[in-house]
Amino acid sequence: MDQSEKKAKNFEIIVKNLIAGGVAGMCSKTTVAPLDRIKILLQAQHEYYKHLGVFSGLKEIVQHENFLALYRGNLVQMIRAVPYAAIQFTAFEQYKKRLGKLFKHGSHIDGFLAGAAGGVTAAAITYPLDTIRARLAFQVTSNTLYSG
Repeated sequence: MDQSEKKAKNFEIIVKNLIAGGVAGMCSKTTVAPLDRIKILLQAQHEYYKHLGVFSGLKEIVQHENFLALYRGNLVQMIRAVPYAAIQFTAFEQYKKRLGKLFKHGSHIDGFLAGAAGGVTAAAITYPLDTIRARLAFQVTSNTLYSG
């Protein structure tokens, strides 16, 4: 295998990792979006929901707003989650490949460091989108202040 074939194969692996990470991020974040929304409302002690628990808060969101309100901020979450997961997954693989050369086989420290570095890389790139998502998730229909 010559150098150009190796580069093409490496590029193909990176693209597959980006797609796999993006799809995995979309699925996981959409699944937990209602719990994430109520978590934000309860953490910030929102006036309508601060006295409720998780399940009663979810029920109240559906009654007070509507079912789709459980997913408020999820579009921005998808805009953030897809690149976050794709970057994290791809960066992890790249860091692990390079760190594996530094540590002896079977030490697992390369995987730990690659995971940490991949998470830091992805978080640093997508942090502004996380702020927007949290602001959108915090608002309630009756007091809409932030449009994104």
